[in-house]
Amino acid sequence: MTTTDVGTLDSPSRARRLPRLRTLLAAAAVVAVAVELVLAAPSIAAAVADLSGARLWWVGAALALEAASFVAFALVKRALLIGTGTRLPTHDVLTGVLVSNAVYSTAPAGIALSTAYDFRWARSRGISPAATTWQLAAGGVLSTITLAAVTATGALVLGTGMSTTSIPLAAAPVVALIVASRWLTTRGDTLVAALAGWLRGRTRLRRHQRWGRLVDTVTDAMEHGAGDLSTVAPRASTWLAAAAYSLLNWVLDIATLAVCLIATGVSVPAVGALVLAYAAAMAASNFSLLPFGIGTTDLALIAALVAAGCDAHSVLPAVVLYRLVSTGAPTVAGWALGARQLRHRPVST
Repeated sequence: MTTTDVGTLDSPSRARRLPRLRTLLAAAAVVAVAVELVLAAPSIAAAVADLSGARLWWVGAALALEAASFVAFALVKRALLIGTGTRLPTHDVLTGVLVSNAVYSTAPAGIALSTAYDFRWARSRGISPAATTWQLAAGGVLSTITLAAVTATGALVLGTGMSTTSIPLAAAPVVALIVASRWLTTRGDTLVAALAGWLRGRTRLRRHQRWGRLVDTVTDAMEHGAGDLSTVAPRASTWLAAAAYSLLNWVLDIATLAVCLIATGVSVPAVGALVLAYAAAMAASNFSLLPFGIGTTDLALIAALVAAGCDAHSVLPAVVLYRLVSTGAPTVAGWALGARQLRHRPVST
């Protein structure tokens, strides 16, 4: 029996395993979300009861602002993908962003699984691994830059003593990073190819069969990656568009928080104080080990808003509403879209 025959016989069994795999993935996602909801149910129920007096028109406005924030985030990704030579419809990119966000927010090891989903999503659309890696890295850098810019602006408005000269100094490393990234995208393929050629010339390694095979495998992967990297050639307009959309994403999310305060009858603090409270909550979310950043993010936001002059008792429903709008609603939408993808698209092997 030949290798081809074995592969042919194995294909039906593999095909039978695909529906089972889809079912297991969907079941695991449902169980994870259900467990998290059960554990958080008492707190959620008490907090939702406090929202009975929220004004529905303002709640609707908060949902609209948060939806626009996610659209802006999707436009960041789309702009960066255009820089790699890939042009996709906005609704397709938005769907991928929502599903990835839902996985990141709720699944165990969410950051690893959401990254794996991003690569699978990109591969299904013909985007090379090198271009995908660059887009994810560039998006993270821009998100950090724009949040820092928003925070610095809030500090200046609030009058915390930060001088205007400190902003360019703080931005200098970030600008250097962008310049280095642009240089690597234009020269990186040459550098990687040169390194691969240097490795191929190491005759001492190639004398041993095992090390020789390893060198061949590594250098082949490097040369293939260099070819993919050469297709990534973002223009200045790509960076500007992506940065503008990233800034808009943060501004819209902060506006969502302000509207949630209004919806629950809480006086909105000064712009600078609101921005710094938001920045504190975003910083705290990076240290949370629980899904949705439950606990850490909420406490940081409540403490910052109280420090800005809000009443501790009245601000709690506003924070709960903001979290439901900014995290809960997008996560539900993301899982719904993810379930639809699992149902209608085969799992690639």
